[in-house]
Amino acid sequence: MTDPRGNLNEEQRRAVEHGDGPLLISAGPGSGKTRVIAHRIALRLAGGEVAPDRLLAITFTNRAATEMKSRVQGLIGGDSVLHIGTFHWACNAILRRYGTEHISRSFRLLSPSEARVVLRDITAHYPAGERGRLPAAVSALKNGATLADATRRYRLDPDILSAVRAAYDGKLRTLNALDLDDLVVQTAGLLARDEAIRERCRSAHDEVLIDEFQDTNPIQQTLIELLTPPLRTVVAVGDANQAIYGWRQADSRSVKRFLDVFPDATVIRLDRSYRSSKRILRVASSLISHNGEHIAGDLRTTNPAGERPICYAADDERDEAEWVACEVESLVGQGIEPGGIAVLYRLNVQSRSIEEAMLRHRIPYHVVGARRFYERPVVRRAIAYLHLSRGDDEASAALIASAVRGIGPRSMERIREQASTCGASLIDVMASPVPGISRTAARGLADVSAAVYVLRGLRSRPLMDLVNASIARVVSELESNAEIEQEAAVEDLGELRSLVVEMGPRATLPDLLDRVSLGTHEVSRNGVSLMTLHAAKGLEFPAVFITGVEEGLLPHRRSIDRDADVEEERRLCYVGMTRAMRRLFLSYAHARLLSGNNSIGHPSRFIGEVTAELMTMRASPKRQARPRLTSAAVGDAVTHPRWRNGVVRNVEGSGRDTLVTVEFETGTRRLQLCHAPLIRRQGGGADVPAS
Repeated sequence: MTDPRGNLNEEQRRAVEHGDGPLLISAGPGSGKTRVIAHRIALRLAGGEVAPDRLLAITFTNRAATEMKSRVQGLIGGDSVLHIGTFHWACNAILRRYGTEHISRSFRLLSPSEARVVLRDITAHYPAGERGRLPAAVSALKNGATLADATRRYRLDPDILSAVRAAYDGKLRTLNALDLDDLVVQTAGLLARDEAIRERCRSAHDEVLIDEFQDTNPIQQTLIELLTPPLRTVVAVGDANQAIYGWRQADSRSVKRFLDVFPDATVIRLDRSYRSSKRILRVASSLISHNGEHIAGDLRTTNPAGERPICYAADDERDEAEWVACEVESLVGQGIEPGGIAVLYRLNVQSRSIEEAMLRHRIPYHVVGARRFYERPVVRRAIAYLHLSRGDDEASAALIASAVRGIGPRSMERIREQASTCGASLIDVMASPVPGISRTAARGLADVSAAVYVLRGLRSRPLMDLVNASIARVVSELESNAEIEQEAAVEDLGELRSLVVEMGPRATLPDLLDRVSLGTHEVSRNGVSLMTLHAAKGLEFPAVFITGVEEGLLPHRRSIDRDADVEEERRLCYVGMTRAMRRLFLSYAHARLLSGNNSIGHPSRFIGEVTAELMTMRASPKRQARPRLTSAAVGDAVTHPRWRNGVVRNVEGSGRDTLVTVEFETGTRRLQLCHAPLIRRQGGGADVPAS
């Protein structure tokens, strides 16, 4: 057996050797948290202080539980039965043994998609917008959010949310079913109500250990308190500075609550980072120091100082993506493998421009935690409708038809046979009943066929009209789909509009479909990792890019009105920074086209909060070389590099606050003059560059 005390620093050793009684391990990023947990469990088991079946370790993911088991087994050897798993795993075991007042022990556990189907039936009569937000709001209530907070966050009427929650719970009782949220809620309720069962569960373990404690929500924290063993050996491991799941009701004050419940707890801070260079840690510490509730004390390391982090001011999202790709090529030339590089962003929808830059530069990449942009289901459906508007396409028709309730492989084969017999296209056949297909399915197919005929009638219109009609069709289908996160799907569909704007007013449907095809090549799983900042939690890379560090993106626009939400966004940026081992890059754009919407970008407050001398600031050559107008008048003929030629129709304000409304070939835009790269066209007055 490996010595569990071996190769540990002083703080780690104290945490591993701590005996009975409550313990809080505050573990900064890269400080060896998982190592400490595994060595502590191994030492407790090896010394006989705790029997293998009397130590309960709770994690947040099955992957983390598997890794923890593997590490402990590697230290102690043998095949001991270890009680290591997720909150859901632990609660499922308790409820299967004891049941609840309303649900028998043989309850059916619903998957998330099954639970959404039940909710969809309950909310079918509500408007589409409310219907799409209700599942997340109901989950928030179950996980400890107040009715006021849930209705504010999801923009719902409190009476509607309360009624839907009650109807949903009633339906689950009728089905003798629980969803994943219910596992924790019902277990906490059972232990709070039944003293005998509570004492049995408490006495079943000598130690309860919780990993990533900062991510617990109020219900989970209550559950942990109810499971406190007789000797009160509860070990909480986490980092308040990495609490980034408030939207899942994780309580950033969880560490404070732990100390309130266990005022005699021993607190050990792991502040020695083995991951990041000194300069990266200085930037991250400088940022997080602006949070009122951050844990005082900077991370320290014996790692080299390393390169100074770089912040790049891009002209727009294409310029930003091109810069990232060029820097990646440079890093690879310096010996960093593509698999050691991560590009992070706040929203999945930001990946499109980055993916296309990677393809242009032939850099292998993969998207973590989501599909590549052109492979996302709603994007594929919109593109399929565009293919069908051009003419019959069997693959596209089959993709669209497969989503119609009642249509499977056998039904599609019948449709193909009918088309072959009649010498007609699949879309034409779908317009009429097909033998062997139910009436409900036939109505769905006829609806698809009618939608395609409408799109074909728009082929002579501008490409944007056709794309908008395709998007509208898919959005209407989303309203009855319980398995798709609708807000993210609508953002992805909007990004198709961005693509059309980017291609310019002369782009045709074949041009667009060719562009899409070029974006769907196979990519290497060992390439550059593209992912959201949330998905990067727990990972590390030699080089990290954080893109879109702008007001409205990071911090997100939904967070800027509440200090607590801004602090969480700051922690999210901190998490992204501390994924980097040797190189860190930040970037923002002065203009961004995202989900079909143009906006003027402003650098995030987080960039300004980092001590200036800690980062190297760079600006795009396009920004440096491009002149700006300092004045404009109604009727001026102007040119914009993206939106082409236009005419000024209105002028508001003065100086740096001047706003101009310009009618371009691609549509009307309202721009802030000092930021917009406008140039007067010949005949519209002399160009007036910014001073």
